[in-house]
Amino acid sequence: MNNDTINIQEHNHITIQGKDLVSAYAVYVIIIRDAQHKYIYIGQTGDAKHLSARASFYRIAAHLGYSTSTQNQLFNGIVNELGWNDDEPRVKREKFENWISNKTIENHSFKLNDFEYLEEVKDRNHDNYDLHKSLRRQTLKVETALIQELKKRDQELNMTLLNKSKKSISKYEEGNAVAQQILQDLNL
Repeated sequence: MNNDTINIQEHNHITIQGKDLVSAYAVYVIIIRDAQHKYIYIGQTGDAKHLSARASFYRIAAHLGYSTSTQNQLFNGIVNELGWNDDEPRVKREKFENWISNKTIENHSFKLNDFEYLEEVKDRNHDNYDLHKSLRRQTLKVETALIQELKKRDQELNMTLLNKSKKSISKYEEGNAVAQQILQDLNL
């Protein structure tokens, strides 16, 4: 083969619907699967420090990032689960890419509430922040209920939950009914 010849070796395609990029208070479920096993990560939208609730599609890119960011929980979850913690960063990336190359990634987003673009103000006790905190808290309760329910089912579902345990949200049981509906929709 001539080194000057350029050929297409592969063509990949992803279709994103515009509504997948709209801000909302939502819980999302990322499933990495192959024929034998599922790796699941549960997340939520709604920023703790700002009046923001970026769509889950934006979050998945950060979750799969290689950097030392605290947002790449999915990548770090796989690294931890497969025992690559002590590897050099480049080696971790290479192992991850080899591991994920024959798997599919699904991002399921379940909108719980609309997001309203409210003005950020200096007063953190302003009604805008109170509304945001309330809607974010509802979302956290559903996220926590989902995590707890999947922890109970991991053996029967042949899956690995990549989330750290999360029970610190008081009254997360209030999210159980919605969590059960999400699990039913996902056939989990």
